[in-house]
Amino acid sequence: SLAVELFVDDEGGGFFQTSSDGEQLVARKKELDDHPTPSGNAMLAYVLLRLARIWGDDELERRGVSVLRIVRDALPRAPSAFGWLLVALHQHLAPHRELAIAGPPGAPVARAALAAAAETDVIAFGPADDVPLLAGRTAVYGQAAVYVCERFACALPVTDPAALYAAPMARLAIRNVTRRFGGIVAIDDVSLDVEAGQIVGLIGPNGAGKTTLFNVITRLYRPDSGELDLDGKSLLRTPPHRIVRRGIARTFQNVELFRTMSVLDNVLVGAHTRTKPFRGSAARGRALEVLDYVGIANVANRPAAGLPFGTLKRVELARALVAEPKLLLLDEPAGGLNHEEVSDLGTFIRKLREDFDLTVLLVEHHMGLVMSIAERIHVLDFGRKIAEGTPDEVQRNPAVIEAYLGAESAA
Repeated sequence: SLAVELFVDDEGGGFFQTSSDGEQLVARKKELDDHPTPSGNAMLAYVLLRLARIWGDDELERRGVSVLRIVRDALPRAPSAFGWLLVALHQHLAPHRELAIAGPPGAPVARAALAAAAETDVIAFGPADDVPLLAGRTAVYGQAAVYVCERFACALPVTDPAALYAAPMARLAIRNVTRRFGGIVAIDDVSLDVEAGQIVGLIGPNGAGKTTLFNVITRLYRPDSGELDLDGKSLLRTPPHRIVRRGIARTFQNVELFRTMSVLDNVLVGAHTRTKPFRGSAARGRALEVLDYVGIANVANRPAAGLPFGTLKRVELARALVAEPKLLLLDEPAGGLNHEEVSDLGTFIRKLREDFDLTVLLVEHHMGLVMSIAERIHVLDFGRKIAEGTPDEVQRNPAVIEAYLGAESAA
């Protein structure tokens, strides 16, 4: 059982530790010689929210949120609460998928689940009857079972260890995403996966919804429905300014740079989420390294305005790379390039993938480029996904031929 008493007063009461207390935390009113530990109330909020997740208790979650509000109001008087407040807020606002294991720890499926849980917390472990979240969900047919849970809801059980070992989590998972603009459906119930380490093509005629989907992934647009996960964790609660920190960077179909700033300063904009306080010189050095990698270190101190279009696209790419993304979105990188430059670009994208350990999602109209470098291709037409597969499979797909050339050619 859990016994917690909440202390709130004008002096910021909570859990405090003094020399006379030794190593114990004592809950009482603050005295003048007290030195507060990281705010007891903020820690309490985290504990309540965490237990609410484990027990599937909505009422406990509401109590945790009420404690968060108390901490928020007292923050000007108790700045030490800020760290734990952020931890509690993350627990509440960005809950990630977790594993609940019903059955003995030695069961093969339990061992497989623990091995696969590198970025996943195990929130419940034991006989189903002892785990409130799994109440009534006994081990299947007498076997141990693993449930993937998110916000009090658990998916169907997994009993086969091979299913946990053999199905790696997609780097990017899009499920039934729809985006409307008034009466126009720009993205219509689209689902696709991008596996870690792949180069994946996203193609379709003009107006198919490719760039709109990029804008949904980077949270510039909010989907009307559907799910969007990066490494198994939802992106839907991530604001646009936090997307780069989550590990996604992109280039744009129409180059988006600060024209009056130098090339180097434009690239440093991409490094701001990775720059630690008082480490600006390190970020500058890294930016110069990336500029040299993409072949434009010689223009580092020139303003972006007036540079050739191909150079501007490399500046934009450098800005994306310096953010150290896991997933790189390239929107028509071959635009404005001649045949020889396109061939070089394909080799360069493959090298990027290896040198920066990237997963690449590529929107491109140049079919020769896409077919030569993509391991898998998804095809959109009028906002709907009409095909997916290897380059050979997509090229032979009648729906793709019809979308590009018309029904007569497909026949």
